[in-house]
Amino acid sequence: MCDNCGGRGQRFYDHRWHVCDKCRGRGWIYVPQRPHDDWRPRRHHDYGDFKCFVATAAYGTPWEPNVAKLRRFRDQCLMTSPVGQGFVSLYYTASPPLAHWIARRPWARAATRVALTPLVTVAGALTGNPGDLAIVAGAVAFGLLGVPRLKRALRRRRAKA
Repeated sequence: MCDNCGGRGQRFYDHRWHVCDKCRGRGWIYVPQRPHDDWRPRRHHDYGDFKCFVATAAYGTPWEPNVAKLRRFRDQCLMTSPVGQGFVSLYYTASPPLAHWIARRPWARAATRVALTPLVTVAGALTGNPGDLAIVAGAVAFGLLGVPRLKRALRRRRAKA
């Protein structure tokens, strides 16, 4: 985030709030890439390699266990293929403004956490988290065994009516 305004996008001086002249009210500073850099964008507030912008905005801290699961999924699954690297590059380009928007609205943070819950669970299962593996296995088992049985029961009920 901007070290001039502390990420708020505005600074208080002369007894009122003013748009920060350094980040132009966005609260984020984008460091331009040099031609010899790798494909990842560089920003001074990334906490090293913590770059799950939307999840960090939703959960409030890059050290949240759910954010760590998403980072592990990025490193172990997405970064191992060119398609995954392209997706991560697109995410790094598009997500900072969205994350900044989410971080400023409590209702958006809550909605984003709800929307991320299935993704976090699947990401945890794909990276070997035992609890998430059990949840995903249970959902798959219900899908394979329970849904056809439910359909048959509904067909029988309609046939009786």
